Amino acid sequence: MNDDIFTKERNFNLGINWSTVALFLALVFIIYATALLFPIVKTYVREITPKAEAAQRDYLDERLDNLAECESQHRPWIEIVDTNGELSYGIYQFQAKTFVSYMQEYGLAPHAEPAELMNFIKDPVMQRRLTREMLEDGLYYHWKACSERYGWLVE
Repeated sequence: MNDDIFTKERNFNLGINWSTVALFLALVFIIYATALLFPIVKTYVREITPKAEAAQRDYLDERLDNLAECESQHRPWIEIVDTNGELSYGIYQFQAKTFVSYMQEYGLAPHAEPAELMNFIKDPVMQRRLTREMLEDGLYYHWKACSERYGWLVE
């Protein structure tokens, strides 16, 4: 009779699937390890990437400031008749055709009609965004005189 009790206790299972328990514990370990390592990895990436981005941002911000000073002395309301007889507007002196064309190309106001884009032509924030996109693509020739003045045009 003593052997019978021992056998029943040994076969007592509670319906536990041990492979499921092992999988659950492995998942908990992975989540815990990720939680511990993620801040370290995130900090490491944050230390490397922003340095390059900050250098690019500083470089372009300086150029954008110089360009605005050269083109309009930072005056957003200014309108000047250019050498081709067309009006140029705002701090970066965009002509209407150029402004509308590149606003559409870069998708800076995707739902606006071309006529509506003209509402942004004197907006210094929108002009700066557009000019940044254009300078990132190397389109300095749109500001030929100022680009030559600062030595930005590469022949």
